[in-house]
Amino acid sequence: MPLQRKRLQTLTIHAARKPVIGENDRIPRFEAAGRTIAGTLQPMDGAADRQMYGERVTRLRRLITTEGDGLCMGMGVCTGNAAGCDYRIMQPVSHWQGHSVAVLEKLD
Repeated sequence: MPLQRKRLQTLTIHAARKPVIGENDRIPRFEAAGRTIAGTLQPMDGAADRQMYGERVTRLRRLITTEGDGLCMGMGVCTGNAAGCDYRIMQPVSHWQGHSVAVLEKLD
């Protein structure tokens, strides 16, 4: 089933920068320039999600897009509502016929 266009939103993805020696490597850093994709963010509130991720599931979202060729773990995702990235891709991206799925973690 194709993604419904009315549910798509414009997202900007940014490549992860390598940590600099001596800096706090727990703070994710991303390239300033990014590229836009169309995708949908869905809450992860299913029973299987809660079983797999536990309490952390409230900080997670599922990104579904047909433009997932350039997505990889560690990239930042901006929803356009904030100055910086709102989410980070926390697992390897799953590529399926017709779409790609990424698990995102909310950044503080």
